[in-house]
Amino acid sequence: MVSVSTTARILARRSLRKAKGQFAITGLLVAITAMMLHLAVILTGYRESISETTERLDTEDTSILLSSAEGAKRAAHVLDSDRRVADHEIVALATATASFRYAGADTQNPFTMLTSHESKPRIGRTSTVEELGTRLSDPIWLPYIMKTGGGYGLGDRFTMTIGGVAHSFHIQGFFESPMRDSLNVGAMEFQFTPASLKALTSSSGVRQAWHARVQQTAAARSDANSSVLTSRIRKATMDSGQSDPVAYSLSWTSYASTQTLTPNMFTALLGAFSVLIAAVVALIVRFVLRSTVVRDMPAFGTLEAAGMTAGQVMRAVMAPFATVALCAGALGALASGLALPFLRRMIESQTGLVWDPGLSGLGSAIAVASMFAIVLLTAWLSSARVRKIPPVDALRGGETAHSFRPTRLPLDSTRGSAPVLIGLKAGLRARAQNVMVTVVFAIAVFASVFALAIDSAILGNPREFMDTLMGDRGNVTITAAPDQSVYALRADLERTPGVGSSIVYDLTSAESDAGAIALIVSDGAHRALGKTVYEGRLPARAGEIAIGGPLASALGVGVGDDITISHTGNKATYLVTGLTQSAMSLGKSAVLTVDGVRRATPNYQPKTLAVYADGVDAKTLFDRISSSFVGRYASTVDMQAYGDSILNTYVSMSEGLAVGILSLTGIVAILVVGLVVTSLITRSRRDFGVLKALGFTNRQLSVQMIAAQLPSMALGTAAGVALGWAFAMPALGQLLRSTGIMRLDAGLAAGPVVCLGAAFLALPVLLILLLMRRTRRITSRDLLAE
Repeated sequence: MVSVSTTARILARRSLRKAKGQFAITGLLVAITAMMLHLAVILTGYRESISETTERLDTEDTSILLSSAEGAKRAAHVLDSDRRVADHEIVALATATASFRYAGADTQNPFTMLTSHESKPRIGRTSTVEELGTRLSDPIWLPYIMKTGGGYGLGDRFTMTIGGVAHSFHIQGFFESPMRDSLNVGAMEFQFTPASLKALTSSSGVRQAWHARVQQTAAARSDANSSVLTSRIRKATMDSGQSDPVAYSLSWTSYASTQTLTPNMFTALLGAFSVLIAAVVALIVRFVLRSTVVRDMPAFGTLEAAGMTAGQVMRAVMAPFATVALCAGALGALASGLALPFLRRMIESQTGLVWDPGLSGLGSAIAVASMFAIVLLTAWLSSARVRKIPPVDALRGGETAHSFRPTRLPLDSTRGSAPVLIGLKAGLRARAQNVMVTVVFAIAVFASVFALAIDSAILGNPREFMDTLMGDRGNVTITAAPDQSVYALRADLERTPGVGSSIVYDLTSAESDAGAIALIVSDGAHRALGKTVYEGRLPARAGEIAIGGPLASALGVGVGDDITISHTGNKATYLVTGLTQSAMSLGKSAVLTVDGVRRATPNYQPKTLAVYADGVDAKTLFDRISSSFVGRYASTVDMQAYGDSILNTYVSMSEGLAVGILSLTGIVAILVVGLVVTSLITRSRRDFGVLKALGFTNRQLSVQMIAAQLPSMALGTAAGVALGWAFAMPALGQLLRSTGIMRLDAGLAAGPVVCLGAAFLALPVLLILLLMRRTRRITSRDLLAE
């Protein structure tokens, strides 16, 4: 006598054999979801990876670039006397505004540090990632991001332009240098041989600078304390009668927050789409299991009549799903290793830090356990139907003696094509299948509309997005030399051909009750920052201030409230007149007029102008200003090139996200339609035989199948389009809030959304026609014989 366990195993193997395609599609979706979950878990450890790198290289907690010897002297005194400082080092070096090619486009970095490859600083060391074994005659060592994001390789020619003079080298190697490795955050360090560095130092456009690298005590390590140290150095120098010596200041906290922005966005998206596809998997498991129950109902009745309990039959039905979930989940977790190099390249191209996490045991366990639990729970709930079917009904294939359901679309009285009507009637009977297809298409179309939202908001009008992200800082910025008056420089600038106008636009730092903030000081903020205001207005008087949305949330204030900020150690209170959105310090920023900042620092003198071109392009104006005002400026920046380099970071990331989302949702939709259609073809072969015997052609059978599936696909597509139209852009706006963008004004164009919906209907119809070709070579006799 065959044991119950043996019978259960035979039944489970029979289910797998009878529905190989269905289980294969289910397994594939389980594997995709497990892979995404695993990658999301791996990404959560990225910040820890940055911390390990900075600890290994003794990276500073605060990086301050100083433009004067007096500033360096005052900084040494301040840092020596501050108990929050554990260690510090002030490194003398050369800096310049360097122009070069990056990712195929011209770009510029205003804080390019020129250092010797042979220097050995105590704090803020660099680590060579890769290097040629043979020393080149004109070597240069570049930050690793120049390879991952810039597209350079070992031995490539690298040309940078400083002060209008081109300097060419060949790339000897790439190195890691946290806090000095980004186009967008702080400085970028280039390394040379001592001889090359000496020649560069005497070139036009290269200036002497001092770099204060500060390590704070463990208890004092914070963004706020970094800002306080910077303010103390600034105040001590300005009190001595010198101009503000701080060219820029960067805390490790701000650096790490910016560097983890892309990984965090990827983590959120992977997690969200894992949930959506897991929901699709649950629906598919329910559909496949119900199909199995319908197909094998007589076998279940026989087993129950032979003495097996309903619970034993149910466990036999669930066993294939549990097996597929466990195996596919494990394969998906392992397949993360194939996707990880692509994800690694994407992250490294944005951050410039080596990241090689490897597969995560915890991530694999979470991914496999999650998918196993989802599939098992869904299978258990769905297979409970088996317990409710009496053995007699099961032996009849689930059919009851009488049916009192009304006949929908009766063929004798309903006008229309017979194949279409038969297909619609079949679709109306398959309610559970219709729900699954509708929900899956709604999810897939919504996700695709979300990808269109990314394209519309960022890729559709990059310059508009950039103005929202950073404001319009003109075509060129020029920072006056320490011995120059910015107002005298402005008067001469505005007489220069090609200059339309200029405004004061200083970037400095301050402190608030919510910690350090980036402070913009301008006498023309309405022109530069008008598009960044989403509530209220920019300040027009000395006692007014506009603050970033994240800062307002942290302080718990809004328009009409008072806030107190500290600049160079002096406090002043201002009325909040507006809220702004900006990527600067991830939205923790504020805007003051020149008279406004003087309420806190009476001897404050602005030093930077934003210059707007009139009738010439940015490159021409930059070259003209750089050559006409030699000796009167500390630095000039081509803001068009500089802005484009920042914008390219968002564009490349957005393109990758949009393509990935569209590809994934398209695959899911095709798999689901393929699953449903192949299942129906298998179940309906005898029906097709009858219809063929009655004279129906293969074309009519295809029309019947399309008519059965098209209503639910159309309903799901319409629901997805409607949901996407209503919520995709707000969802993207919520995701971008982490960058400091509080309100996304971009909208979706109707044309692309409609075309997307049409594509989601057209592709499955083509797939149905392709799959129905399988019945063409089979005669009605063969179909009936089965």
